[in-house]
Amino acid sequence: MILSNVNIGTGPSAGDGDPLRSAFSTINNNFQIVTNNVNALTNSVTSVAGRTGNVTLTVNDLLGFTGLNLVNQSAPASSSAVGIKGQVVVSGSYMYVCTAANTWVRSSITTSF
Repeated sequence: MILSNVNIGTGPSAGDGDPLRSAFSTINNNFQIVTNNVNALTNSVTSVAGRTGNVTLTVNDLLGFTGLNLVNQSAPASSSAVGIKGQVVVSGSYMYVCTAANTWVRSSITTSF
């Protein structure tokens, strides 16, 4: 189910937003949706790789992830260039990650925070 927004109107005292009771009803419904989703998630996971209780996830817990392989090479020529899953290349203003054999994705690198 999708969360609903409260119409806060066009400005203070404009009188064109949701009535107070309706707004709080929307908020209560949103909290119920979030609670149901959290409970469903909490109840669906009982162990990770045979470990129970408060489990600290590691890189090895990610399905199919075997680690990063930083390589010193030029950027892949295309998204289907030759590559091994886990390879990472930083070139120019992009970071390239090989997500499966011969399958690359790239992300722009910004230089400001």
